Amino acid sequence: MTRKLSTNPLYRSLIIALIFQVAWIIVGILFAVAGLKVQWGLLLANLLTLWAPALFILLMRTGLSDGFQICYAIFITGASLIGSALGGYGAIPNWDTIVHIYSGVMLAWFGFIVAEKAAGSTKKPLPLWFKNVVAFMTPLAFAAAWEIYEFASDTFLHTTMQAGGLEDTIVDMLAALIGATIAVIGSSVWFRFVKK
Repeated sequence: MTRKLSTNPLYRSLIIALIFQVAWIIVGILFAVAGLKVQWGLLLANLLTLWAPALFILLMRTGLSDGFQICYAIFITGASLIGSALGGYGAIPNWDTIVHIYSGVMLAWFGFIVAEKAAGSTKKPLPLWFKNVVAFMTPLAFAAAWEIYEFASDTFLHTTMQAGGLEDTIVDMLAALIGATIAVIGSSVWFRFVKK
């Protein structure tokens, strides 16, 4: 029974999320004890975002590698915990740009996973150039959707997500582009020279 649970992709995803959730709460408590500001509402609300890979696995009835899920959890930790709840966006120079570059790499990986799953379901191999196009476009599509969300939030909810205005939007989009480029070059090198 234990072995069956440990090989179940949904179970493994929930365990990864739980480990990060516990770590977030511990970090929040340590910051609070040290007298540093913690936005507990943001921290606790964003704990739910760590379950996104498990939801994807449940809805799509497919697995995601542990490596990708950990990569995603690190991204959410950088953006939501460090950036928002602990004030990293204001305290760490260029933290927003770093997070957007990382998201570009991570979402390109996700695009590559989706292309691989599509090839597996059709039983026909897809050419590397097609997988790379999907991988490259995925973070750009997510970045565009995110910037639209930030604009809508600032317009209708009077938040300050785009405090830097148009420059903030362009820098975020360029950061996602850089991350996507790094990921596609990396995957091309991997498949051409490392994996035979």
